[in-house]
Amino acid sequence: ITIRLNEAAVAEGLLDEAKLKEIFLVLLETTQYTVAFSKDGQAEEIIQASAKEQEALAELEMPKKDVDALEAVADIELGSEKQEDDTSRSYNSVKERAKYIPLRLSLSQRKMLRLVEATMTCCDYTTSVDRPFKTAVRRTHEQLRGITSVLRGLVTACDYKAGQKLLSDEDYSEYDHFFRQMFEIARRHKIMNPEKMRTEYGKLIYLLQDAVSPSISPHLGFSVKGPIESVYKFLEEKDGLDLLSDKLIETATEEILALRKTRAVIDREIKQKERAVAVLKKKYATRKLTPDEIHNCLYSICDNNSFLNSNRVPIDKIIDYLTTHFSADRIEE
Repeated sequence: ITIRLNEAAVAEGLLDEAKLKEIFLVLLETTQYTVAFSKDGQAEEIIQASAKEQEALAELEMPKKDVDALEAVADIELGSEKQEDDTSRSYNSVKERAKYIPLRLSLSQRKMLRLVEATMTCCDYTTSVDRPFKTAVRRTHEQLRGITSVLRGLVTACDYKAGQKLLSDEDYSEYDHFFRQMFEIARRHKIMNPEKMRTEYGKLIYLLQDAVSPSISPHLGFSVKGPIESVYKFLEEKDGLDLLSDKLIETATEEILALRKTRAVIDREIKQKERAVAVLKKKYATRKLTPDEIHNCLYSICDNNSFLNSNRVPIDKIIDYLTTHFSADRIEE
């Protein structure tokens, strides 16, 4: 704030900082602001904090030419030597694969995942259902009782009053979105980590396939099955599909493999990847799509690349050993 004092104010002695500060304190005592002068100890920190805030806002509204300049620098650092046709096919492959790549779980979703895992751990649904019954009606009744008990347990664990209300009303369709989201998170986690949830996931799948069966689904009033949240689907909802067609997408999502590379080469590839991620986050960030969400999408694709490499690289090594140390034409003892 800039203040101009006229001659009358100067004559009243308002050039004295102590008097001027008292007036400001009276004027601003009902606001959230404080008065700071250049001689105060915290004045410089306040000014610097304001400048940093302005810089942060300027980065969010970075002009297109600045983004292009960053991208040009990234191109120089990455040293791309591929032909345009090859790279375009590569970008298209990432965009197509993104339709089947699950999105990384957020912190709140991981809490929900732990609840589903704990529910399935203490659940004995398969034990009570997979046994002989005298009639099909009794089996259906036992299935419905086991499924509804699991659904009530999930609601009660999140909200005790809502669980009690559900127990009395038995209107499970009111929480259909909640149930689909919980089970979708567990399924998405299993796709990304096949080695996890070995016992719990088996019981979960048996429960879900019974819940969507023609004999059970009408009693529930809704379907517990929902689509898997993929990178492509998420970006499509946020109007950010152009991210998957960017020429830096390959560098930003590749896995840095050691193989026979030197430390210097590995460090350079890591810096190139980090630079590409930073450029993409600044270039495609909007009000609907935040930089953190872009970061999550990029590393979801990177997780998928790591999973594919962990399964493919050992096979490649075995083939290399066989072709290098063994002959295809003669038998060696």
